[in-house]
Parts: sequence; structure tokens; C-alpha cells
Amino acid sequence: MSQLLSSIVCSPDNKTCMYRVCRPECCYNEVEIPIPRAEETITWHQWIRKSVSEGPQTYMNFVKETQSGTCAELLNFFNQKLDSLAKHHYNWLHQAKECRALKESLREDEIVLHVDFSENFSCKLNSEVQAFHFGGSRKQATVHTCMAYTAAGSQSYATISASLRHDERAVWAHLETVLRDVMKNCHPSPTIVHVMSDGPVTQYRNKKNFYLLSTIPFLSGFRQVTWNFSEKSHGKGAPDGVGGAVKLTADSAVQRGEDVQTPEDFYNLLTEKKSDVKFFWVTEEDIRRFDEAVPEVVPPVKGTLAMHQVISTEPGKVMHREISCFCSRPHICQCHNPIMVNLQTASVHNPIMVTWNFSENSHGKGAPDGVGGAVKRTADSAVQRGEDVQTPEDFYNLLTEKKSDVKFFWVTEEDIRRFDEAAPEVVPPVKGTLAHRQSSLYRRHQVISTEPGKVMHREISCFCSRPHICQCHNPIMVNLQTASVQTSAHSSALESAHESTNLNGKMLC
Repeated sequence: MSQLLSSIVCSPDNKTCMYRVCRPECCYNEVEIPIPRAEETITWHQWIRKSVSEGPQTYMNFVKETQSGTCAELLNFFNQKLDSLAKHHYNWLHQAKECRALKESLREDEIVLHVDFSENFSCKLNSEVQAFHFGGSRKQATVHTCMAYTAAGSQSYATISASLRHDERAVWAHLETVLRDVMKNCHPSPTIVHVMSDGPVTQYRNKKNFYLLSTIPFLSGFRQVTWNFSEKSHGKGAPDGVGGAVKLTADSAVQRGEDVQTPEDFYNLLTEKKSDVKFFWVTEEDIRRFDEAVPEVVPPVKGTLAMHQVISTEPGKVMHREISCFCSRPHICQCHNPIMVNLQTASVHNPIMVTWNFSENSHGKGAPDGVGGAVKRTADSAVQRGEDVQTPEDFYNLLTEKKSDVKFFWVTEEDIRRFDEAAPEVVPPVKGTLAHRQSSLYRRHQVISTEPGKVMHREISCFCSRPHICQCHNPIMVNLQTASVQTSAHSSALESAHESTNLNGKMLC
């Protein structure tokens, strides 16, 4: 095929020529084959896309049909197909070459994640009754596989879930655990992440995924993200090998007499086996958290199906281009005419507002104190009845086991450290923050934010124009991003991403 394409283009390495927009004398080249009987009628088989109707439903289907015509007509048809194949062929080879070169030249501050959904694993038992084997009782587990590459080496991952969702929000629930593990084990921590995948529009190549990739990674300390799509029908790679190895492990265990009846059994079996693959469990709740991270309206991204690289260096904004390029890494080059898209333009219809309201000095008692008292009384009563609470984990487990109207959650050291990375080293002072004891003039009782990195504050709270911000009590605007230029290029991005990801479309007080 490469030889045939080389015969109709001036250079197979020239993008404009392979895209068939080069000089006319080049773009109109055709394969010439001597045909002794050009007008002779022949038949051939061809795959065509055909509309099929079943009752009220109509859908497109591929069918293999027999076509007939002259030898000259077949040659003309072949040249048309070859002409349209040139772009596909160039994209395939270019994407493979760029991604391979990237993995072989990674810097210490970069990671590459090659990801893919494996086919769902069908749970199975060593011995099954007929009703189970042919009925609808068999459960499935989602398997999302990933190969992570760093300058120091590589690591394979498989995240397992009972949820069968494969949409972009589920993708980020699976990726979050991988990113967290990579960040924990890389020193120094990477600040640039390159993701590689195939391009199904229901999973990776869609505007909601573009929005998530332009917000979520910035919360973990990344300051640049690229997502690189392989050419259509050329998405096979290392993640497929990981998925095959994972399922082979489970199938072999079933053949030896073990049962894998649920996704949880599948995950537990894998974690008990010795493996070079790291396994993580993704819950329904993990996925639902990302449902809240996507605004109701995300602007359309024109040319989604044609793009092969999406880049974000600023929360809520992406650049995209037809093919990937890393020639100026870590900077973003202007090759192949990248196009900027602001994915936050629709947020006017989903306004963000956060207010923080302080009580007056010595008058801070309220409902949370009652909750705290009830929680501690629960633990004290348990101790009096003979239970032991020796560690914070024991305290948490005891509370969750008791019937209560209070919801309990566990916060890890890692959760807190993520917010250490989100704050810049230097934040501009906010005049009047500290209460001057002798005067209430400088006391601020309300802080408001409607825009990432900027706050307004005033002496006392007011909600008279809610959800809009009133001008009562002379609110003062402060830009908290002014110091970030000299300190941390991505710190303000972290704050912006945190706001746009977790608060979109809500007003919190």
C-alpha cells in the first residue's frame, strides 16, 4: 500500500501532499495499469454502508455486495479509494511515530498514559447450571487498562468497576486513581501528562472529555495536558496486552476450580495473585463525582472527529489540531495550526458563586458544635459499654457502624497534601483580613468569589440581590493571582480548576 501511495504523491512524508491539497500536478496523479480489455464487464465484491429499516427504526449497517462494471470503471473506483486513503495512511504513520518518539525521550517532569477500555469481563464459575450459563444472571466487570511511562521506566495498571459505564466521566474516575499513584511514586512529581488512546466518541473524543482534561489534572498539580488520538482502526497497543493478561489470569483461576461470580470477586482474585500489574477498584460513587464536575452546557468543539491532539495549559481552555506534534516540548509549538477553544463560554448560563461568611468574634457557636458533641458522645458511650477506640481509624469505624443521622467520611493525609500543591507559594495580602481588636472598621465578615482567583470582601454579609452580588457595604475586589507570575505558573490554574470543576452551576454559602 505504501508503494502504491508513493506512486501518486510527490512525498509520502509531506502532509499537504498526503492530504491531497498539494500542487495540481501532484494531487491528480493516478495509478496507471495497462488493461487489454478495458470495456469488458466484470464483477467484484464491495463493502458499502446501507440504510436498514426495521419497523419505525432506521439505522446504518455495513453489508458486502456484489458490484458489476467494466475494468476501466473498477480502476477509476480504485483510484478514488486510494486517493482518500492517503490522508488516513499519513495520519496513522505520523501518530505512531510521534507517540513512539515521545515515550523514548521523556523528561523527568513528564508522564505518558496509554489508556483503553478492555472488553468487559464476564464473570464465570467453574461449574455452571444451564439457567446461569444461558440466562441473564451473569454479571460483568468493567476493565480500564493503562500503561504509564516515565523517564525512569513503565508501570501497567488495570482499574476494575462494577459500573458498566464507559463514558468520559467514568474514564476520569478510572484515570484519577492511576494519576494519584503515579504522582505518589514519581520524584520529582511530574507536571506534564500526555494521554494516548484510540478515538471513540462515546469515551474519549468528545467535548465533555475535553472539558475534564482541561480541569481535573490541574487539581493534582499538572500544568500541561495533551490527549493524543490514534488514527481510526489503528488503536491497538500495550493496554490491550494488559487487558488480555488480566482476563487470562481470571480464566486460568476458574479452570483450576475457583469461582468469579461478581466484579468484586474478580478484583479480589486479581489483587491476591502476584502480578506486575497494579489494580484499583472504582466505585459507582467515584464515577458520580465526575458527573457533578461537568457543566450542563459545554460549547461544541468544531472538527472533533478530525483532530488527533488536544492540549490544555490553562483550566477551561483547550487547543486542538489535526495531528500531534511535540517538536518544542515542553512548550507548545504552532505546527499544524492549533485552534484555541474556550470551554467556559457557556458558564454564563451556569454562574459560579461562592460566599464565605464569618460570625462575629466570640459568637461562633452553632449547629456544627451540636454535631461534634453528638459524635463524641456516641464514641464515649461505646467506650463505657466496653468497646475500645485506640486509633482515629477505630473512631471512624465505630461511628460508621452506628445508626446515625450524621454522614461520616474519612480524610487521608494524601487528600490534604493535594491541597498543599494547589496553593501558590505567595498569595497577595488581603487588607483588613485580620481583625483589629480596637475597631470593627477592618473586620471582614463576608468573602465572595464569582471568578477563579478573584475575591470580593466586605465588613458584613448581605444577600439582598441573591443570586447576584449587591453593592451594599462597599465590597472591595482583590486579585489573588497577581503574585503567581513570579512563583508558580500553574498555581492559579489549580485554584481555577478547583472552582470550575467542583462548583460549576452551584452557589455555595
